[in-house]
Amino acid sequence: MGIYRRLREANPKYFKGFIAISLLYALAAYFSSGFYHWDEYFQILEFTAFKWGKTQASDLPWEFGAGMRPWLQPFLLTPFKFLGPHFSIFLFRLITAQAFLYVLLHWYFLTKEKFNIKKPYYFWVTFLLWFFPMLLVRYSSENISSLFLLAFSLLYLRDSKCPVQHALMGLFAALAFWCRFQVGVFLFFPLFHIIFIKRRWFSNFSLIAAFLIVCGLMVAIDSWGYGRLTFSPYEYFHQNIILKKTSQFGENAWWDYIKWIITKPTPLVGLPIFLCSLFFFYKNKLNALAQGMFIFIVIHQLIAHKELRFLFPLIPFIPLIIWSSLEEIKIKPLFLKIFVIFNLTLIPSLFFSLHPIEDFSRITPNRNIKVQGEIRPDRLAGGLKATFFFEGQSFSEEASSFQFIPKAGLLKEKLKNCELIYSSRPFVRLQFKFKTLKENKDLWSLIKC
Repeated sequence: MGIYRRLREANPKYFKGFIAISLLYALAAYFSSGFYHWDEYFQILEFTAFKWGKTQASDLPWEFGAGMRPWLQPFLLTPFKFLGPHFSIFLFRLITAQAFLYVLLHWYFLTKEKFNIKKPYYFWVTFLLWFFPMLLVRYSSENISSLFLLAFSLLYLRDSKCPVQHALMGLFAALAFWCRFQVGVFLFFPLFHIIFIKRRWFSNFSLIAAFLIVCGLMVAIDSWGYGRLTFSPYEYFHQNIILKKTSQFGENAWWDYIKWIITKPTPLVGLPIFLCSLFFFYKNKLNALAQGMFIFIVIHQLIAHKELRFLFPLIPFIPLIIWSSLEEIKIKPLFLKIFVIFNLTLIPSLFFSLHPIEDFSRITPNRNIKVQGEIRPDRLAGGLKATFFFEGQSFSEEASSFQFIPKAGLLKEKLKNCELIYSSRPFVRLQFKFKTLKENKDLWSLIKC
């Protein structure tokens, strides 16, 4: 039975809700443009721009010369140059979003049964924790690795003896690892349990064979990307662990992850996530997936340089952690309603550009653009060239003798022929230029296009 048919027959209301959720994620794929972190842009999109012939190897970040980043995501994006940078990356965000929803729907049915979750709202929270629509559409290494990791975990929980299922587990495990090498810490525990405890020899052979074949394919793709034979997991380990390059990006206090987990999703959502995680890991300490999640967090806790995005591969597991814990705690329904309602009120806040570079480049093709402020949109992250989205634009600094307005508003028609200005001022992205004649003049009279 198809998973969508199963949902429709199980609960027609949930089926209609899932359709609405799919549309919500599609909107998030469009509106959540830009990038969450520089690495999402420079180590995927700028690598793609290199293969598109839009940038030079000398203009790429130092990780390119070190050969330490996997090329799978740029490789998949490279053939779509004919669609243009904006539509191609939107398409991949859209595909990523729908793929996540498909796997999450399977995950919902399986975990509801395996963890005996009976409380209401689990269906909605599985897809609609307020930060899900924005983060799960990202075409970042953390997110794509998370998608494959969830698919692997789904098959692991099914506990099938079928060799094909084990081969798929090997495939998803290899892809999750190759997109984000750190998830190897997570994968170690369920893989060890499958291979050395369950010892289904023929099925294990298919798992290991699939894993090694995919890894070999990834080596070929990396070598294609760098133009030389490259084993990027070793290069990543060598640069960040042996040479300690990661420490050059700053060190954090040991409690920072705890602080971020509680505060970043807002305390009313973050505190339940933190407390339920402690309860979940204690109650499921013999579960290999829970062991993998726990050690994954501990290892990152021990590393001096910390960023919340390093934990993003665990994001799809949060609804299970929360709801299975609440099932055991037997919390009052009123508190569940408060949590769910507050969570849903935050969802609209996601529909904004994470960084203006993508939206800015979309509406200013082949223009000479004057920049007011210290940050040029084509020079980011310490001066690295941003070429993926820009085609034919040139940038120059703007004199300070012009006055700016933050939003066009009703002046849109009047200003449509004006020259666009990019500003690096906080909360001000696209501005229109007009000369200041006299301070007390009517605003309309100040427009000079």
